[in-house]
Amino acid sequence: MDSVSAYKYRWSGYSSNIKMLVVGEGVSSISSYAYPCDYNTKGVWLPTSLKNIGSDNFPSYVTTGIYYQGSESEWADIVIGDWNDGLQSAEIVCNIPSVHDIVFVSSVAFDSYSYTLPTERTLQLTVHVEPSNASNKRIQWNSYDPEIASVDENGVVTAHTYGVAGITASIGGQFTTCWIYTRYYDVAGSPNKGDDNYQYFFTPVYWAADNGITKGYGNVYFGPDENCTREQMITFLYRTAGSPKVSGSVNFSDVKKGTYYYNAVLWAYQQGITKGYTSGPNKGKFGVGLNVTREDTVTFIYRMAGKPKYSTSKSFSDVVKGKYYYDAVRWAAQNKITNGYADGTFGVGKDVLRKDIVTFLYRYTH
Repeated sequence: MDSVSAYKYRWSGYSSNIKMLVVGEGVSSISSYAYPCDYNTKGVWLPTSLKNIGSDNFPSYVTTGIYYQGSESEWADIVIGDWNDGLQSAEIVCNIPSVHDIVFVSSVAFDSYSYTLPTERTLQLTVHVEPSNASNKRIQWNSYDPEIASVDENGVVTAHTYGVAGITASIGGQFTTCWIYTRYYDVAGSPNKGDDNYQYFFTPVYWAADNGITKGYGNVYFGPDENCTREQMITFLYRTAGSPKVSGSVNFSDVKKGTYYYNAVLWAYQQGITKGYTSGPNKGKFGVGLNVTREDTVTFIYRMAGKPKYSTSKSFSDVVKGKYYYDAVRWAAQNKITNGYADGTFGVGKDVLRKDIVTFLYRYTH
């Protein structure tokens, strides 16, 4: 193990290749630029005689462990100059009588390579350190993306938004990483039939999130049992189609330029997917703010698909021939986009739920 004592080596650039830097007992002060620590330096042992450390000796990127002969209170009394970030951020281990008493960490590992965690929930991570009697017990935690999942000084992870974040635990020059896969807290069940927490919409929701079709509310929760408005539905279709470029303008009085759904409504109108309301109290409007029904949803999808031909004997008691949605519902049933309800109805007139919309779109695209 390479070592160097104070006053025997003066700074000559960060290229010393020193693995362990030992400051001799009796040294009370280290002048500025005294030690040539570099990326290979794994630790520093300091004596209790030390009272002052000059500037620019221990940058943050050159030390992974500080081993100190004295107590924590004695360490706190040392005067530390500027540009010694390594002494602030390194893992400081006190009460180490000599460098020969140091037991170095050889490996660290999580219980698992990955974890799943719902948003607004926490998880206590556990790290196994070898050998078990290593001198350094202080783990430094870091999140690759704290906006998705953060970690505190005790290894408690908090999921904030949907996504993936890497969590790193480092100690004594060794580190390990695990991956936190966050889920919407209201879509945190299972995609597997037969499981007690099975959710038929689980896979469609995360397909929609991963493909930019919908990010839920603040990317924190999805709202599976909430209704969906007509402009939201058209926007989902538009994004499913790849958000194609559009030009021109819409003539619906309730669709204002600059709104998030403007291009979607324009695209849908130009593609013949929606005509808006041509009669009644909403005549001349698209229907912004109105809940979209199940029959309107499959009709929009059917028109987006180009009104394909179909051949099916599947029927629903509430789907009457001659209605504008008749072909759309039967086509959707043939293609297993919808199965209707157990009582034999499709659900005409019912508001479609967000979980059902993404499920319809997922089945349509797959």
